Amino acid sequence: MAIIIEDTRQQIGKHGYFEDHEILRSKLLVGDYTTPPPIAVDTKKGFEELVGNFCSGDRNRVKREIMKASDCGTKLIFLVIHETATSIDDAKRWKNKRGKVTGETLFKTLDTFVKRYGVQFEFCKEIDAGQKIKELLGVHDDHK
Repeated sequence: MAIIIEDTRQQIGKHGYFEDHEILRSKLLVGDYTTPPPIAVDTKKGFEELVGNFCSGDRNRVKREIMKASDCGTKLIFLVIHETATSIDDAKRWKNKRGKVTGETLFKTLDTFVKRYGVQFEFCKEIDAGQKIKELLGVHDDHK
């Protein structure tokens, strides 16, 4: 049985997808979930949350988190929960209903983070989030 480590700041039971795995809760340096070897998955709810994290005053906090991951040898993957998007390229067509940041600006910002800091953005639908997190962490279901 694989072990998944869940950050203590993550709401308990938020992702109830891990019944077949041992869950340990610990304060993680970066991300919401991790396993040994060090891979961290940080979940984001759509392009709106990405704008809030990468195109606002929160940007420096995210940069620090990315640098912390890099310093400790952790691969950081941002998993974006979105019903139709499959890559950051889809941000180009996204229409922001809450602010001034355009989809094209968001794409350019995310693309810069990929190129400059080596972070990875993955996408999936809400219904597939648990399985996608396990896949990204390299966790395999033992009962299959």
